[in-house]
Amino acid sequence: MLNSYILISKNKFFVFSFAFSLILLIVLHVTYFEKFSYDVLKNDLSKKRFHFIQEDGKSIKISAIGTSHTMDSLNSDIDSFFNYARPSSWYPQVAYAKVSHLLKYAPNLKVLLLEVDHISILGYNHMVNTTMPEQHLYLLKNVNKSLYKENKLYNNDEKSIFLLSLQADVAPVIHRKFFQDYLVRRGKKRTPKEVSQWITLTSKEKIESAKKRTHSYSIDIPSNIDKAVRDYYYKAIREARKKEVKVYLLFNPQTKEYFDQINEENNLKVNHFVSDLAKEKNVKVLDYRYYFKSDESFFKNQDHINKKGSKILTQEVMQMIQNNL
Repeated sequence: MLNSYILISKNKFFVFSFAFSLILLIVLHVTYFEKFSYDVLKNDLSKKRFHFIQEDGKSIKISAIGTSHTMDSLNSDIDSFFNYARPSSWYPQVAYAKVSHLLKYAPNLKVLLLEVDHISILGYNHMVNTTMPEQHLYLLKNVNKSLYKENKLYNNDEKSIFLLSLQADVAPVIHRKFFQDYLVRRGKKRTPKEVSQWITLTSKEKIESAKKRTHSYSIDIPSNIDKAVRDYYYKAIREARKKEVKVYLLFNPQTKEYFDQINEENNLKVNHFVSDLAKEKNVKVLDYRYYFKSDESFFKNQDHINKKGSKILTQEVMQMIQNNL
């Protein structure tokens, strides 16, 4: 009898402990991850850029649209250059809204750079049924209401996720940052400064890092180019031409380890798509994928160049543009 009582008590204690731990984790998620997500997704940067174009668009002569690849690759002090690229911007509806926004409020725009990296062309194929980040919906709502109405399904369909921190395109980043910060505090991981230096990693670490990144983008498995992505590029070029804006297709630098992990079928699809698009629309491709292949000190990780690399690449791109104006 006594043994049975002890066993029941132990079971109750286990259930109570499990329930308490679960509740604690939920509270932690809501308080920490949601706050972090809110800061990331509902920050003022997108709105500031949006209003800058409407208020000072006349100063813009050259602009670039793409993901964090382009955002990190091109950083110019030239007042006439505006980098409209942002992380996780692989939604073609958003990219097209940015093109429309620029063409409407930047009357002196002469050159438009459109990123054609693998994630820009293939990333959307794996994001169709996910919740679109709030800053993107803000842009659609204020630039193209018809596009906003079409894409409200990202917030309202049955697959929508209430918590910002569980959105498919940001959750991995948020949770990874949390655990990285924890390991740094415990002294079990390199400091953020050391982590950002790609050249300090061993060959094995580089390969593992590249594997994780390509897998997070879902470009390590065969993917298709969504019709919405094809339409975006064709419409963007067509609308830019109406305003006599010259368009370039931009491949950003990435490391050999990163390219080696991309599915070969995906490589062929992207290369063929960009090549056909360039020929059909008579636009030039700026292919800088292997620009720093002989010196990886210009990379901060497998698919982003650092400030030193950005300075060199930006000068190269701007000089090329000036020579062809």
